Formats: sequence, C-alpha cells, structure tokens
Amino acid sequence: MLRQAERGERIPVFRGEARSWCWIGDVARAVRLVLEAGAEGVFNVGTDADQVAIEDVARIACTLTGASEELIDEVDPPPGRVAPRIAVERLRALGWRPEVGLEQGLRLMLESWQAAPAA
Repeated sequence: MLRQAERGERIPVFRGEARSWCWIGDVARAVRLVLEAGAEGVFNVGTDADQVAIEDVARIACTLTGASEELIDEVDPPPGRVAPRIAVERLRALGWRPEVGLEQGLRLMLESWQAAPAA
C-alpha cells in the first residue's frame, strides 16, 4: 500500500476486512528469542493486538506519502475469505512483546525506502 500510494497507483482494499499488524522487526526479534531460548514446538509469530481495518491502513499509507485518499478503492473480498487470529501466549511467555505499532512501522519502512540509494 505504501508503494502504491507513493507511486499514485490505485489501492484496492477488501471491504470490511481487518488484520492485526505486526512490524517485521518485531517478527525478527520474536524468531531470534525463540531460537536463543532453545524452545521447542510450534510458536505463532505475529500479534494478537486489536485488528485495524485494511481501509484504515490504506489511509495511513496515503497520509504518510502525501497521496490522495481518493486512490483507495473498496472492493468485495473473495467468497469465504477469513481474517486469521493467532494465539501468541507461548511467545509472550518467553518475554516477547511487540514494540512498534502499525503507523510507526509503516513510517520506518517508508523512511528506509527513501534513504536507500536508487537502483
């Protein structure tokens, strides 16, 4: 969505869908924690935070890039689509907590792209 907003491209979003968003740095920290702990078994890596509507994420992307929210196109989701929810109790028991919120994570991502040398 950030790339689309930055380029002035249409941003299709599924009407009524929401997700719990987890910054990639928090995901990497979680994986490292599990590995360093020598823990065994299945660990869900992500967040069980309150869900944020996909349309709201598109609005944030537009705001951060200075793009018009008119780029956002609400479309019907495919039939049978389900928003996943995960349980992260095992991860939290190791002391992990997400540290970066959605808007801050999007801002960090955008800043890293803007700072990268052109290819």
